[in-house]
Amino acid sequence: MAREVRLRHQYFTGVSPAQVARLRSSQGALSKLIAQHPGHGIGRYWQAVPYLITGRATGLKEPLRWFTGGGDMLGKNDAGPIRYLSPERVARLADALADEPPDELGHTEYDEEAMNAARVYPQRWVRDGEDFDQLGTIRELYSYLREFLMARKRDKQGVIIYQRQEVAFTEDDDEAAPAASSPPAPPTERPVGAVILIGDKGRWYMRADASAHPKATPKTLRDADAAMARLGYRHVGDFAAEGTDVLRAYVSGDGTVIAIAYFGDRGLGSWTFLGRLEGGGLVVASDAFTQEVKKVKLFGLTLSTAQPAALHASVLERRAGLAKTQGASVVLEASLRSAAHAWDTYGLRFKIGKR
Repeated sequence: MAREVRLRHQYFTGVSPAQVARLRSSQGALSKLIAQHPGHGIGRYWQAVPYLITGRATGLKEPLRWFTGGGDMLGKNDAGPIRYLSPERVARLADALADEPPDELGHTEYDEEAMNAARVYPQRWVRDGEDFDQLGTIRELYSYLREFLMARKRDKQGVIIYQRQEVAFTEDDDEAAPAASSPPAPPTERPVGAVILIGDKGRWYMRADASAHPKATPKTLRDADAAMARLGYRHVGDFAAEGTDVLRAYVSGDGTVIAIAYFGDRGLGSWTFLGRLEGGGLVVASDAFTQEVKKVKLFGLTLSTAQPAALHASVLERRAGLAKTQGASVVLEASLRSAAHAWDTYGLRFKIGKR
């Protein structure tokens, strides 16, 4: 039997101090304002946003606490209280969100099972995550709200925060019931080979041979080695990791940059250059997709179709610009294990979710 699923959606509406004085004395005027100016919505993600910033579902401090409570009570509707943030409070909230770019929101904290366990509203993260990109939706709505609050800060306006009960979708009763837990999957057997590193999350890396890869032709390998030799790099070996094909590793002459040639089902699929900084930063330039996530000190550059020389130059240029805040370049051990460790660090920082 189908049933309607109703969820509380949150909205922010800008108001001037003069408007608030009138709204305090008239519930009718407050209801009319909300009806005529619905404002900017964060949808059902009003508890998810502060959680993805702090990793906490309870015990939040101002100004992020204002997503879930606090402020001045102006009235109520069928979904709960209608709250007001003064221009000074709006400025504080806008400043806090300025430090959280939309494309970094949730990078370290998004974990659907953990959010269900923490009772983050609406407590159906795993179930709904099967159907659509929840994190992408949250980031998009958050970006609009962030811009809205920054604009209200510039205008020296306050905001009204309220919720509405809205029909989100319909579902069958049998679909709403929690699914029976599946038996645990049998452990994956590791391929036979010399393990060179166990990564920070238990990921293993083993010695490999790129020349044995079915898509790595002798000419491709010779050309790759020659291109790197011209840049002053030397080949330190090949390795494989869980879920990957074969990676050929090189170290620069001064030991500050690791270069990885990735061999997949189409042969040499990508080049990635990595350099560490004393302050913990990791500079990455790749002709495959990468990204910049400042909260985990990942400084990434995507240079599509770039050749190794351009990628090498980009790493040097980027790390020079970061020297004042991230420190000098770290000299790495010229070994296959060191290369695998750099790759593991990159994968860990690139990954969205709990660390």
